[in-house]
Amino acid sequence: MYDAVVAAGEELGLRHAGYLALDSLRSEKGYRHLGHDMGAHDDPYEAGLGFTVSTEKTEDFTGRHALRRRAGKPARRAGFVALRDPEPVFVHDETTFQGTQPVGRVTSGAYGYTLGRACGIGSIAADTPEDGEFLVDCGGVQVPADRSSRPFYDPANARLKG
Repeated sequence: MYDAVVAAGEELGLRHAGYLALDSLRSEKGYRHLGHDMGAHDDPYEAGLGFTVSTEKTEDFTGRHALRRRAGKPARRAGFVALRDPEPVFVHDETTFQGTQPVGRVTSGAYGYTLGRACGIGSIAADTPEDGEFLVDCGGVQVPADRSSRPFYDPANARLKG
């Protein structure tokens, strides 16, 4: 079966891709990893997944009706981060700074070969201003970084739908 799938894939121009390649691509695209970027204790709005929550009445797993609404403002929010320098890398749990103040952490990341620099997902305090110097602590060195509310690679999802 494997040989048949590989042979069919060769005709289509498909190639093998290992887990590290998939993790790199996931980081560029901003796809969350259950366990690193979000877990059972996380609010979907804080994880940047509020668009997946219905505000309509639904039945929960017990058959009772539940109205899914969020109470209050999130304490933190998910965002995307990419180092400006192409040399340093990060993987997860690096502290992020706005100027000299710690404001969050990188939840997961990898070197983004399409972008040519390290990139990933982070969680920062919701009240952190958008402007100002943003830094990531990479092995004790604070490296300037860009942050965004949208993934750095294909933020409109055009290639996925292509």
